[in-house]
Amino acid sequence: MDEKLREKFVSAIEKAILIAGANDYEQGMQTTRKLLEWANENVKSIQTLDGLRTVLDSCPQMSKREEMIGLFLTNRLPQVIRFGLKIAAKKAVETIPAMKGGRPPAIPPQRVYEVLDYVSTLHRKGCSWEAAIRRTAMRFEISERTIERLWSRRESISDDDVMPEVTFEDAIGYLVSGE
Repeated sequence: MDEKLREKFVSAIEKAILIAGANDYEQGMQTTRKLLEWANENVKSIQTLDGLRTVLDSCPQMSKREEMIGLFLTNRLPQVIRFGLKIAAKKAVETIPAMKGGRPPAIPPQRVYEVLDYVSTLHRKGCSWEAAIRRTAMRFEISERTIERLWSRRESISDDDVMPEVTFEDAIGYLVSGE
């Protein structure tokens, strides 16, 4: 990974940890590590039915009221999990800043690159500037004014700088599938 991209990842992760309430990156990672270790150990111990039985056998004696509450919650475990997730989501909404809203760009970055490359290619091949813009507008079905605006805002673009458009759903799908 090149240094510039690496630093973008580092900055984004550090910012997320600070937003979550840590004083610094190291404290946030230490808390995260403890949480994951706790979850891993507790899930490991109930991985099998015999393991679950062993954990339940190690619990202190319950009062009749505690038994009734425990059985009630256990028999409704999917609903309890759903309710817990709703509470966690509400807490997250209150504490984690929302993603920036607003109108998404009309032309994704990859498409901007293609438009600018096409205009440039036509012009290099001897096409007049006006004709190159007109032909590009017809090919990409965007206005000539939009092409002129993109051209005036262009920077040096290389294939490595162009990022495909990624949606929130793409990111979540990547996290869930691991691909």
